[in-house]
Amino acid sequence: MNGWETRRLADVATLQRGFDLPTQDRVAGEFPLVSSSGVSDTHHKCAVRGPGVVTGRSGSIGNVFFIEEDFWPLNTVLYVKEFHGNDPRFIFHLLKKFDLQRFASGAGVPTLNRNFVHSELVSVPPLRSSGGLSASSTKLLKASMPPEPTPKRTSKTPAPFSKATSNPSLLSAARDG
Repeated sequence: MNGWETRRLADVATLQRGFDLPTQDRVAGEFPLVSSSGVSDTHHKCAVRGPGVVTGRSGSIGNVFFIEEDFWPLNTVLYVKEFHGNDPRFIFHLLKKFDLQRFASGAGVPTLNRNFVHSELVSVPPLRSSGGLSASSTKLLKASMPPEPTPKRTSKTPAPFSKATSNPSLLSAARDG
């Protein structure tokens, strides 16, 4: 695409391993706990300020989630620690399009090593002068992707989790609806 740049993923979005939080140390609260399969519980403290983008690091590799509010990424995920001025929603769509499963290693439980992913080259539109990608760039990337099915809630997924999703278009529907 005209004007787009090729850059290392680490220079576009820096991934970081989530934080340990043993089950016995969890205290129910207002912040989503995000595992490699999505929001799994809540905690009374956050470790990362939202909005955020999270992907499975261990077990379920390649699932990418957009988290609107502050959250706690568990050690089974990689989260975007630094967006380098890029729009978090653009990074969400970029990682959804990026085939993270091809970087999985490990004989028993598949594991994603961020160091292997960081060196990969990605094409991105130039940053706006005010910092971040333009809304039209985010729309362009989103439009190039097939539509996602609406995630089904289970009895284990209470309503407050509707703000944490793998599909950010559902966020505005939940907010406006």
